[in-house]
Amino acid sequence: INQKMIYQPIPPPSAPPPTPVVRSESSLPLCPPRQVPLLEQEECAQVMRKMNCFDSSAVDDCAAAVDEAGMGVKQLLMVAEMAKQSGSIDHESFVEALRSYGL
Repeated sequence: INQKMIYQPIPPPSAPPPTPVVRSESSLPLCPPRQVPLLEQEECAQVMRKMNCFDSSAVDDCAAAVDEAGMGVKQLLMVAEMAKQSGSIDHESFVEALRSYGL
């Protein structure tokens, strides 16, 4: 018996489309807020020294320009980045960046 076999692709089984899952906001788990401590002036000075973009003579003056209540590290990095646009950061450019940032 000589039969020719014809190969045809088998169509995939038809499956129903996936049903979207709708969740209300109340069913989502919430992570507790994290309190990040503010850097005090001396801690700001330490960060400024490690950044290596501040004039060495201006670090203490720049740290003194930070509010007594402190400053978040993200804010400090943003202000330093703004002040660095003119090159090495001195006291004048840092205070100007603080004002521009609204601090």
